[in-house]
Amino acid sequence: MSQTISDREKAAVLRIIEKAVQEAEGNQSAAARSLGISQQVLNAALMNGRIGRDMAEAVAKSKGTTLEQLAPAPRWTEETLPRGLVELRAKPPADLGPITDQDVDLAIAQFHMALDVYGRHSLDPEEPETSTKLARLELGPHAVTRGELRRGAAGATATVNGSPVIVVARRLSPEWANFVTGHELAHLLLDRAGLPSDEESADYLGAALMAPRAAVLRLYRHHGLDVARLADEVVGTQTWAALRLGEALGQPMAAVSPLRVRVRGPESWEWGGEAQVRALARGRRQLRGVVKVRISDERGRAALFVDEDDMGEVG
Repeated sequence: MSQTISDREKAAVLRIIEKAVQEAEGNQSAAARSLGISQQVLNAALMNGRIGRDMAEAVAKSKGTTLEQLAPAPRWTEETLPRGLVELRAKPPADLGPITDQDVDLAIAQFHMALDVYGRHSLDPEEPETSTKLARLELGPHAVTRGELRRGAAGATATVNGSPVIVVARRLSPEWANFVTGHELAHLLLDRAGLPSDEESADYLGAALMAPRAAVLRLYRHHGLDVARLADEVVGTQTWAALRLGEALGQPMAAVSPLRVRVRGPESWEWGGEAQVRALARGRRQLRGVVKVRISDERGRAALFVDEDDMGEVG
């Protein structure tokens, strides 16, 4: 078996590692123990993106799954696409904005499925609803509860009297609870539709449930790149708001944290590597057309948004 792993598998493992560190409140030693790896290996993954197959499989095993199940290859076929999605796939609606070939199915799925949830309950997709409200409308009035979860988990879904119940860790802030509830609901909706329910797909669909593209565009018209205002409106973190803006606008953007750099926007856009992104975020380099937005609800974070029509190096 090859000892290399795909970018998709690496991204899935990195998300689990970062979440484990967050759930351990920054204690990397505890996070490493919960994942069945050494702290040295965890640090190498976070700082340098160094992830081998053995380490990735150990992380997957700690979650009771396999690497292949953790990051399944896309399995989109006409048989598995929900009704109406075949036509959307052939001719994506203009409202999807610019998307890459690699992301087209995921973008269409989140666009379609999030709007479907809002439409089923006669909700306006320009007005974001909390994930708890959506989950209770979809699954029943007792579908979401707070509780204590083992191994420091942020959220989980259990079956009680034959019905799914989303359990959200009591310690989470309202912003994180909203995201975790949306993420868990997304898993259920993707499973119901017979679609891949990996962590990345649940993150994307969960974000679209929290704020459909129509809602993000309306908030952008009112507040521009003010991620604090958008986060307040949606009850999300400012990092979440920055990432969702990038998804909805289809513009290149990067969310920079001490542990990780996450990007959104066209695949054709080249940032030039993590070192350059961090230099831009710290103000050590400047590019005309790159706007730095401060993230104030967590330390050491910033977002970079790109206007490709106004590019050029200025420092």
